[in-house]
Amino acid sequence: MYDRLQKRGVYTDADAASATRQMLRAVGHLHSRSVVHRDVKLENFLYESEADAAQLKLIDFGFAKIWDPSTLMLSSCGSAAYVSPDVLCGRGYTDKCDLWSIGVILWMILAGYPPFHGDERKIMASIKAGDPDWSHSKRWTGVSEEAIDLVRKLLQKAPDQRLDAQQALQHPWLIRASDQTPQAKLSRDALRSLQGFRQASRLRRAVLQLLAQELEPEQTAELRETFLAIDRTNEGTICLWDLKEAIRNSAACSPTGKRRRAFNFAEETESDFGTPMLASGSLGDSTPCSPSGYDSLSPTSCPTSPARTLRRANSKTLSELFSVLDANGDQRIYYSDFLAATMEAQTRLREEAVRATFRRLDADCSGTIGVSDVKAVFGETFNGADVEDFLQEMDPNEDGEFGYEVFARVMSNGDCVPTTPAPLPPKTSKPLLLGGLLLGGPKSRLGLEPALLGALLGGS
Repeated sequence: MYDRLQKRGVYTDADAASATRQMLRAVGHLHSRSVVHRDVKLENFLYESEADAAQLKLIDFGFAKIWDPSTLMLSSCGSAAYVSPDVLCGRGYTDKCDLWSIGVILWMILAGYPPFHGDERKIMASIKAGDPDWSHSKRWTGVSEEAIDLVRKLLQKAPDQRLDAQQALQHPWLIRASDQTPQAKLSRDALRSLQGFRQASRLRRAVLQLLAQELEPEQTAELRETFLAIDRTNEGTICLWDLKEAIRNSAACSPTGKRRRAFNFAEETESDFGTPMLASGSLGDSTPCSPSGYDSLSPTSCPTSPARTLRRANSKTLSELFSVLDANGDQRIYYSDFLAATMEAQTRLREEAVRATFRRLDADCSGTIGVSDVKAVFGETFNGADVEDFLQEMDPNEDGEFGYEVFARVMSNGDCVPTTPAPLPPKTSKPLLLGGLLLGGPKSRLGLEPALLGALLGGS
């Protein structure tokens, strides 16, 4: 992001809004998991590629901390130009320090200069006083009043007056800029993929997660946008009601654009989590109400298919699907889990992704995968029956091992691009991260995305 700003000078209003929304989503996801980054800056946001529409990724968790909101953090850390006044004052600070830093970044991409500048002593004094340099008025020409308003609300000296990530995402400037957000619904292929994932063995689902980690950003762009549209809380996760709404929206329109009658989940009297489903469509107090006005599906409303099965599913079936996707048991679906379950909607998998996954499973580098390889990769996560079932699925000849060609054919449903034999390249040291799990190790109590399981330091 730093390099892109240097090349451009400033961002347009629209590009700045898009970048800010992505930054807030990333930080909001962290904060929802009680993690504070504490070193948010331009250099720690990287674009996936050089493309104009490339997505931002937040990196460098060296100062990150798992934070108990009932306490204050005390350690002074971060980068001078981005650190908040509450960090410098020495009386303790909260996760709002990350929002101040995003405010600094937003200022810089809109105006092309930092709000606090000079030597380090002057910078610190200006930050402590909460006195950014607004004197270069010409730099703000053409920047919308709404954008400037968000900058001011993020650079509030008092933390209790500063917006948090969720409040900032609801700012009129960002809402207006995201008017074209796609409807939260799943494609027919994604629904079919979800149905297949629900019926797959636990070990096959784990392998699919490994495969999902090898996909390139351009392969997952459509699914990522779908996930973000379904995520109504902007916390980087999907709850049960979000999933139900997306499935219902998928059934709401026929290919000709006419509205279909969809299953009325709001009429369900009981959820499978034991929480009464209110007539208005709310799932307890923590779930957003859903729109009403849907009739139940008629027997002839859509053709027979796995997608139709999911669209017409009752609350129990959908809760079963949700529990399969809820790898951490915290009633949330994370992006890595969603991607593993829906990636078969991508028509063809690239050979390098399938081959890289095979290479990670081939623990002894023998060119074949057997019981010992699976146990070496997954440790005690799966029992003997799981392993045997998976090997039987992969190896119907029952000789206990299978090679790359068999793996590619089964995992890509015969549609891998291409599957020509080739020498396996050296194994990588890339850690095997599965949703919130470190494979072969204990379950993460945080349920963080793989990219967030960095070095989360202790201390204050």
